[in-house]
Amino acid sequence: MTVDIEALAPNGDGVATSNGRRIAVPFTIPGERVRIRVVERGRGPAVVSLVEILRASPHRITPRCRHFGVDAKPGVGPCGGCTWQHIAYPEQLRFKTELVDRLVRANMPEAPGALPTLATALDEPWGYRHKVHFVFGNRGSTLTMGHYVRGSRRVIPVVECPVHDERGNDFAFRARHIRGGRHSRRCRRARNAAQSRPSSWTTHR
Repeated sequence: MTVDIEALAPNGDGVATSNGRRIAVPFTIPGERVRIRVVERGRGPAVVSLVEILRASPHRITPRCRHFGVDAKPGVGPCGGCTWQHIAYPEQLRFKTELVDRLVRANMPEAPGALPTLATALDEPWGYRHKVHFVFGNRGSTLTMGHYVRGSRRVIPVVECPVHDERGNDFAFRARHIRGGRHSRRCRRARNAAQSRPSSWTTHR
């Protein structure tokens, strides 16, 4: 299915109209024409995925993070930790101002226009998150630290997060390495203990 992206939703997804229905398309920019795949889920919302960009926005850029977007490393992404790495930073700021203005005026039509969104202190969208936040999960005996896969509660391991302050990343990744080693040793001890038990212990529940 081919659609034109008309606006941005509050969560950062592009919004298009198809057969009178509004649908959200991740990793798109207003003004783009894209080919999408729509999977209906009965009474639940349809799952929409981006297949191909037919007409790209002049504001589209290559995401810096390997875990971001539809071109994320196979089996790893797309990461749900951030939303707009595919949009040039000045345009991100403009969209955020427009989004705030639209949301406020929807509830207060007489409100003054939103002031322009301020850039980060570094004037770029990298390293600005001082609160470094990761989630944890298990893959067998491996302790996984990362972010949730976009639209799910499945944890994907990440090896970088460029929106975090590098000092926080450095601490988090070192802590993961230390905790991961301890976790693996505990899992090996538990597995060895289970294997050494009489068979009758392991077959009854």
